[in-house]
Amino acid sequence: WNERRWLEAGSVKPLVLAGGEGTLAAGHNPGAIYWSAAPRSSEWRRASGEFEPGAPVWAMASSGRLVVAGVAEGIYRSEDDGRSWSRALKGLPVGSAGVSFLVRGSTIYAGLVIAAARRK
Repeated sequence: WNERRWLEAGSVKPLVLAGGEGTLAAGHNPGAIYWSAAPRSSEWRRASGEFEPGAPVWAMASSGRLVVAGVAEGIYRSEDDGRSWSRALKGLPVGSAGVSFLVRGSTIYAGLVIAAARRK
């Protein structure tokens, strides 16, 4: 290994990262996802989507332009390199948070925390 230095690139403080084809997406704790087409610069933009304010982003993964993120209140997907996000609901238990992912082509494998049914 050659000695290398780590440099801060802007004000983004990622907890997890995933690379799309043309961008780098960064998930935060607390909340929000940012993306950059030039991650070595300070040009980071907040991604669009209906995220719960302050909900931590625990896990991210990508393949091609598809990026997935596990947020405290659910799983989100982006098909444009992390720029915009929508909540993934089809086939998922209500209230399940994604904590790990593996993306192979268009198939997404997810490790979930499934909320136990509440008893009255």
